[in-house]
Amino acid sequence: MTLPSSDRSSTPVSTRVATTYAPQRDTGGLEDTPAGATDRDALLAHLGRETLHASKNRDFSSAYYLDDTGTRCPRLYRVDSAALTKCQYVTLTNKQYAAVLVIDIDQPGEHGGHPANLAASVREKFAQLITRNIGPSWVGINPLSGKAQALWLIDPVYANTTGKSAPMGLLAAASRTLGEFLDHDPHFAHRFSRSPFYQGDDPTAYRWYCQHKRVYRLADLLQEVRTMIGHTTSETTQRTPFTSGTELINAVKARREEAQAFQALAKDVESELGAELDQYDPE
Repeated sequence: MTLPSSDRSSTPVSTRVATTYAPQRDTGGLEDTPAGATDRDALLAHLGRETLHASKNRDFSSAYYLDDTGTRCPRLYRVDSAALTKCQYVTLTNKQYAAVLVIDIDQPGEHGGHPANLAASVREKFAQLITRNIGPSWVGINPLSGKAQALWLIDPVYANTTGKSAPMGLLAAASRTLGEFLDHDPHFAHRFSRSPFYQGDDPTAYRWYCQHKRVYRLADLLQEVRTMIGHTTSETTQRTPFTSGTELINAVKARREEAQAFQALAKDVESELGAELDQYDPE
């Protein structure tokens, strides 16, 4: 005879309540773990900047100051400063340098700030990108409207003081193609965007989710997106014919030197703007 155990349930099987599990939310394949300090540090390292132009709120006029000569200058923040974490807006790119591609998604979703709160059409398109291994690196979601911003880490591109260069043209083409696919805001100026570094307590601030840390080559990213959507373009790549191997080598050297000059110029501009930085990022 088997004696009943004192710790065994005496509830009849017919009256036991089955354990229920919450249904998995449709995120379109997006990771829904909020970004952490390690993710933000990795993004800052990729940006390769010592300072960032930022604004605490939508009053962007306060993101500038007048120097001793009356010149309007951007208010810069050290990337490791507590002051930067209080800014809800930041410029991640400028006309001479970009290490990320930023898309502002204007399609409204639902209240909540979770990937599942994005519009169904946006989640579907993210799923298509993720399936082809070209999903965004970061996604920030408006907790009130369900609109979003997405970032792709890219190999840095440079331009001279006019903002013109072949790589910058490629960035514009990739931004336009991805943006049209994701129903972007065509009027987004690519100046101030929502900051993934904000750590304040504003309940309306974007919720940020780091997806991965892959860095894309712009030409490959653009080609993959165009292939996915069956996009045909009238843009053709003009290849310069070379009459000899020496001519080709010299052309490659010239382009490398041009890229190095653009990079040096961008660093010089940042150093100049960052002079006497202590007065720019008050705590």
